[in-house]
Amino acid sequence: MPAQNDLNKILSYLLRLGLTGFGGPVALVGYMERDLVEREKLIAPDEFKLGLALANAAPGPLAGQLAMWIGYLKGGAWGALLAGLAFVGPPVLLVIGLSVLYVEFQGLWRLHSFMKGMAPAVLVIMMLASIRLARRTLGRRKLLWVIFGTLLVITAVFKTEIGYAFLAAGLLVMLAYAPVGKKATRVAEMTKAANIKIKEKILLSFLALAALIALIASPLFLFFAKAGAFVFGTGMAILPFLYKGLVEDQAWLTAQQFMDAVAVGSITPGPIMVATAFIGYLIKGLGGALIAPLGVFTPVYFFTVLPAPYFKRYQNNPQLKAFVDGVTAAAIGALAGAVLILIPKTLPDFKSLAIFLAALPILTKSKIPDPLIVLAAGFFGLVIF
Repeated sequence: MPAQNDLNKILSYLLRLGLTGFGGPVALVGYMERDLVEREKLIAPDEFKLGLALANAAPGPLAGQLAMWIGYLKGGAWGALLAGLAFVGPPVLLVIGLSVLYVEFQGLWRLHSFMKGMAPAVLVIMMLASIRLARRTLGRRKLLWVIFGTLLVITAVFKTEIGYAFLAAGLLVMLAYAPVGKKATRVAEMTKAANIKIKEKILLSFLALAALIALIASPLFLFFAKAGAFVFGTGMAILPFLYKGLVEDQAWLTAQQFMDAVAVGSITPGPIMVATAFIGYLIKGLGGALIAPLGVFTPVYFFTVLPAPYFKRYQNNPQLKAFVDGVTAAAIGALAGAVLILIPKTLPDFKSLAIFLAALPILTKSKIPDPLIVLAAGFFGLVIF
């Protein structure tokens, strides 16, 4: 029963995080590490790093995949499914509510002023989260900090995440700290099938069949499933793919509607890809609002639970541990680089900078919950902008 109790605590936490977690993948990953690893000690540090490496090595939104991995640790495939629903479900419902208002009033009243006020406070959260995550995860190994700095610069300069750089970082650290030798696990042993419970096999088979039916029946599901299955990086990395398909190729949305969808994803808590519910609502009403996020996160679920048994089984293997350390350092560097990209866009004027400077000491030292500070900044933005 301890594992079940832990799973219940994790599901309750992810439910709250989905409703209150602002700041995108940088902040959400930081919150999970701070609350589940450091404070509650529900997840071991090595297990968290393993999940972060898996989420960066596979396509799809980072925060959602990490949440599913955490659920898998305590409840297998069922736990991953419940974790994904707990984390993504509440913000999707919130976005659907905003979608109804948007259609009813032909736009969101003063949305941009509200978002402009929130943005500097969210930027502070992202910066603090990336600093905390780097300090707690990388330790004192110089090579990991070099990789962190390198990926930070690459991401900031090229304004994109380079997937193969994560793999290269993992291989570099593996060669430096755990070269293949006598202590390495044999290839034959590494490729043995990990045990998956019968009920999990049934669940995976059922979900795969349901996904196949949905894929065949709905072009909308197929489009968003491609986004979840073939685009690497955070939710922001998927946006160019969505724009080309939705606006330029299919003409399902206007450019302004797409930008409004991105804005909704930015001002609501949870992963930014809940904005797909807004997009789906504009295209096909309530049914589309459910199909679109389902399409994005279904491949993410399978990319988590299928390799998870192997990752978990061999987590103590020295080569895998070193590889994970390298990928983790690269991932955190890329997240920090993404924060740097946002600074000039988020602080374009003195008013935005003033909100940023006011929020910095409050979020650093105050015990006021982050969501309250972000919302207060948003309402302040309605006044000054």
